[in-house]
Amino acid sequence: SLHDALPISLNHASVVWENLEVENATATSKAIREANKALKKRYLGDHALRPVVVLITDGDCTDPHDEYLAAIEEMKKCLSGKSGKEKVTRVAIGVKGFNRAELVEFASEGLVMDKMQPLVFPVDEPEHLGKVINWVTVTSIYSSITDDGESPPVIDADPDDWVD
Repeated sequence: SLHDALPISLNHASVVWENLEVENATATSKAIREANKALKKRYLGDHALRPVVVLITDGDCTDPHDEYLAAIEEMKKCLSGKSGKEKVTRVAIGVKGFNRAELVEFASEGLVMDKMQPLVFPVDEPEHLGKVINWVTVTSIYSSITDDGESPPVIDADPDDWVD
C-alpha cells in the first residue's frame, strides 16, 4: 500500500484552504501556458522526477476552445524531447459546477483504484480541497518516483476517503 511505502505522515487536518476573490473569468489557457514556462530541463534538471501539474477550477474556461486545446498540446510536448513521449502528469480537480468535459481534455490517463481513467477529481465542498490536493499530490509524486517511463501515472487514493 502507498501508506506503508511513504516515509511521511499525511495530516489532512493541517491543510487549510482560504477563500479567494474571483472575477468570473477562468483564463485556463493562460494558466497552462504559464505552467509550461516552468516545464524546462534548465529548471527541473536532467534527472528530475516526472512533473505533476494540478489544474483546479470551479467553472468553464473562458478562452476560445481551440486556444485551450493548443495550450494542453503544448504541455504534452514539454520535456518530451526526441522520444515524443509525454513526461508531464496532468491532474485536474473540479470544484462545484466545473466543466467535466474540459477537465477530461486536460487530464492525463492514469490508474485510479486499479482502473484506467482521466485523472479528474471532483470536490463538492471547498473545505475538502486541501485534503484532495494533498492526496493527489503525494500519490502523484510517489508514482513519479517509481515511474519506469512506460507505466501510466497511479493515484492510490479512494475518493471516498477524502471526506470525513
